[in-house]
Amino acid sequence: MNQYVQVGSVYRAHGVKGMMKVKVDPFYMEDLLDQEAVFLETSSGPLPYFIQSIEAIAEDMALLQLEEVDTKEKASALARTALMVPADGVEIVDAEEWNDIVGYFLVDKHMGLIGRIDQLVEMPQQILAELHYQGKDILVPLHDDLILEVDDLERKIIMELPEGYFDIFLE
Repeated sequence: MNQYVQVGSVYRAHGVKGMMKVKVDPFYMEDLLDQEAVFLETSSGPLPYFIQSIEAIAEDMALLQLEEVDTKEKASALARTALMVPADGVEIVDAEEWNDIVGYFLVDKHMGLIGRIDQLVEMPQQILAELHYQGKDILVPLHDDLILEVDDLERKIIMELPEGYFDIFLE
């Protein structure tokens, strides 16, 4: 298993005192906020940096201040760098725990029946359910924050997806 997990990347410098705006995979945001240090990828391998402060500003963005990064120039030099944490410090997605739900029906709390899960797509940070909805193949992240209930008896998963989620697939 890899020693580190990439949870995002440095987007750009923010301000003049070395703060950075970082793009974070929403799946790992809580894990990142709990870290005392992060690792940034360099040509010679991951380098550790202690976190001075971190604040989520969106579900996929955070402001990060690292010790020893105290100028805009130092922060700008780290732009587009992979942001990693130790693998033992994050929840790793296990696709096998979801294998049994192929064939289940996905039901949204507000929209009702969406469709039958045809297959699972394994991504490094999450598992996606692939299903057919209104003539299109769509992908739905199987994340604990979105799942309200798994009913094995009726073979359905009840979720609360963000408003307008399906619009991105139907345009």
